[in-house]
Amino acid sequence: MNNILTTSAMKILGVCVLGAALLTACGSDESPSSDAPETEVETAEESDTGETEVTAETTTTTTTAPSSTTQPPTTTSEAPPASSCDGSTLALTGQFGEADSLYLFDLESAALVDVLPNGPSEPRAPVWSSGCDAIFFVSPGPDDSSLVNRVDLDSQAVTFLFEHELPIQHLVVDDDAEVFEFSSIDSGEFASADDVTYLTRYTAESGDSETYFEVGPRESWVRPLDLAATPSGTWLLHDSLTFSGIEIIDGDLETSAVELGELPLSPFGRDCCEISPNGQRLAIEAALGGSGDTGSANALAMVDLESGEAQVVTKDGENPYFYGAIESPTWSSDSSQVIFIHSSKTWDYGPDCDAPCVFLEGSIGLWLAADGNAEASLIASFDMASQYFQGEAAWMPNS
Repeated sequence: MNNILTTSAMKILGVCVLGAALLTACGSDESPSSDAPETEVETAEESDTGETEVTAETTTTTTTAPSSTTQPPTTTSEAPPASSCDGSTLALTGQFGEADSLYLFDLESAALVDVLPNGPSEPRAPVWSSGCDAIFFVSPGPDDSSLVNRVDLDSQAVTFLFEHELPIQHLVVDDDAEVFEFSSIDSGEFASADDVTYLTRYTAESGDSETYFEVGPRESWVRPLDLAATPSGTWLLHDSLTFSGIEIIDGDLETSAVELGELPLSPFGRDCCEISPNGQRLAIEAALGGSGDTGSANALAMVDLESGEAQVVTKDGENPYFYGAIESPTWSSDSSQVIFIHSSKTWDYGPDCDAPCVFLEGSIGLWLAADGNAEASLIASFDMASQYFQGEAAWMPNS
């Protein structure tokens, strides 16, 4: 993979590097809610949990980008290449091209492929199948519910697997056993003070679901940060109330705290961290200046969970920090490298402080952090089409 990433970086040396300075954004970065696309489905008998198992298939076409990823991809009927688990590809959700969709990004050729040009819209939480021939993802359903789906990368047929009544935040899939585990949030009647996080396990063969753990009520900005499958079980990462660390709830439902010391979390961060595949390290966005809001100086920290030692990764330049959000770090299979999303925005505040701010432009970068390197490398850069950008990345396993 090192050769692949080096080749990729050289091929796109001419792309624009993200600006180092960003004014603090005003207003909310939450994306407006959207109804799920209308799709004909065959509805199964509703279970006692209020969940409905549905199945449907939709064949789609492909959108492919030229090697320069600073421009939206162009449409083509060419199908994406057959996948194998070689660590060569990222699964990306968000508006990296013309649509808020699910994309494949080839780390060697820098080609970007939209695998859902006809929907579902606003996919999130991408998870590679064990054979890397499909991707599981979550899309919004009616009344704040979530639809869990599977897209076959050869045929691009989308299968809707089941519906959950709450918004799913993170997803873990054992596709051999057809078992899905996920975290979800119930905002309750008073969203400012009584959010509850649930851990739920759904078994496709029986159609049964079991909510086996809950955290809360908690303040609405204290949210689940990641759900990860490691050799020691499934771990939930959760904000601490002080933003000075995280809580880890392991497979035995034991809660432990990881204090980050001088590396506090950025408040209100989404998808800011991920546990490594070997379960020994944590990649996390750390706030190095100010209060850690969207205008603070941030870096990526790779923390050893046993010793607490952290490798802090910034970037080259006069100002080495990342201004704006660091999102969705994703580990290589050998737990030695991390790819993460960094997005920055430029605002027009008007003639005085009371004037509403206006989003002018933004950029989205894919960055690589590696063991022993204090500076991250830019892999690709994209124009940001909307101030409401939310992106997630999942690195294909290398087996």
